[in-house]
Formats: sequence, structure tokens, C-alpha cells
Amino acid sequence: MIEVFQGDSFSVSTPVYNSDGSPKDLSGASATVRVATSGSLKAMLAKTPTVVDNEFVVSFVEADTINLAPGRYDYQLRTEQGVVLVETINIKPLIKESS
Repeated sequence: MIEVFQGDSFSVSTPVYNSDGSPKDLSGASATVRVATSGSLKAMLAKTPTVVDNEFVVSFVEADTINLAPGRYDYQLRTEQGVVLVETINIKPLIKESS
């Protein structure tokens, strides 16, 4: 489970391997990432990861997470071959310091 606060910036790296365990060549590969409320099909966020060696890397910035309500979200990385990863993101409430 990935745990972050509302407004956090973070990255998720997903390595991909061939069936023999060797790193998969992702040259020319494309993927999408969907973040949806757990159990929902409606995406709250959609991102396009970059490819770094044999990994898909997606970066989230403050603007992506600041307006997400606290709770659990499903993170899905989808390639042209299908779903590679399903992960849970737990968004915690932003705690503001009182002045």
C-alpha cells in the first residue's frame, strides 16, 4: 500500500520482467495509469507514465492529490498487454498547522 497525504508529490516505479526473470525491454511501450476510488470504475486521475529502462514511472504532483478526499484508491497500470499492477493508495487528510 502506498500512503501519502493530500497535496503530496510522489512517484511510483513499476519494474517489468520477462517470464525468465530478465528485465523486459520496454522500448516503444506505452501505458496508462488510472486512480479510482476503491471499487469504482470511474477514474479520479489518469496519467501517462514514462519508461526508464525496464520500469514504468509515474509522477504525481501536489495538484493531482490536493483535492482527493481522504480514503483508499485503486491504482492500476495498464499496458497494451493488459493490467500489470493493481495497488492501493491511501490518501490521508492534509494536516494544516495552526498559526
